[in-house]
Amino acid sequence: MAEEVPEFADAVEEAAYWKLQFETKELEYLDLEETFEEFQQTSKAVEEEMEKELESTESKLKDAERQLEKFRMEYKKEKDKTRNLRRQSTQQLTTMEDDLGSLLTKEKKLRFKCQKLEQENDDLEQRHRYVS
Repeated sequence: MAEEVPEFADAVEEAAYWKLQFETKELEYLDLEETFEEFQQTSKAVEEEMEKELESTESKLKDAERQLEKFRMEYKKEKDKTRNLRRQSTQQLTTMEDDLGSLLTKEKKLRFKCQKLEQENDDLEQRHRYVS
């Protein structure tokens, strides 16, 4: 982007040319400097906003992690409670089934004994009638 330097008729013309070049470049420089400062200010504002958002997000994440841990503990507690209740229910059911089996066996024996006693009673009544 090198610009061709023109031929000058005298030193005054050359001085005016270089003065104009200097002023033009100085204005470009000042414009660029102002644009850069605006960019820096905007970048700083955006960075501060992003920092606040990051802090807020991190805080929300920590809250969510604490809540998750709380739910995990509650879940574990309920799971343990359910497991214990199942175990107790199974034990009670087994005990009741055993008791039922015993009672059915006793009932069968008692019915048999009752039939035997009724038969003996019938036999005794028959003998009593026979003797009388």
